[in-house]
Amino acid sequence: MRVINKNWIYFILIIFWGLLIISLTPIVLLFVDENVNKSSLLIDKKNDQVNYAIDNWSYYDNIIPKITIDGWAFVETKHDNSNKTVKLIFSSDDVSYEIDSDLHNRQGLVKVFKDKNVPKDRTGFSTTFSPLGMTNGDYSLLFYVSENENDYGIIDTGREFRKHFRTFKELKGGEE
Repeated sequence: MRVINKNWIYFILIIFWGLLIISLTPIVLLFVDENVNKSSLLIDKKNDQVNYAIDNWSYYDNIIPKITIDGWAFVETKHDNSNKTVKLIFSSDDVSYEIDSDLHNRQGLVKVFKDKNVPKDRTGFSTTFSPLGMTNGDYSLLFYVSENENDYGIIDTGREFRKHFRTFKELKGGEE
């Protein structure tokens, strides 16, 4: 009789352990400050030309993988841009994810782009996110920049990325 009880206990522990392993990623994501959301933006709709550059791209492969991106982005405008938003959009055939960014001033851009109407404030961006909650697949990186309700645009950067379980890497030209 005691052997049967021990076998049931082992069986229940194995089932519990299996369920824990299967649902580990969603459990971990409960404790991560996550700013990756499914996107509802229409990425086919293009308006104004987006000017951008990525100054820094860092990938940290820790227990929870993190990516930090710094750069600048703007759409030409002479109007107020106090409600400006810059979003990074990772788009695949099935799903798109948008990542919000923090904005800061990059005063040097006004001097560099003398022939453009560069906004004086909030042209720099930085963001940190974890790709752990994204589904596996290949993604294109796009930028959505909205200076105000009249001046906004979306641009495809031409950069491709592959998310496969814990890894997130950029695909180089010709790589399958």
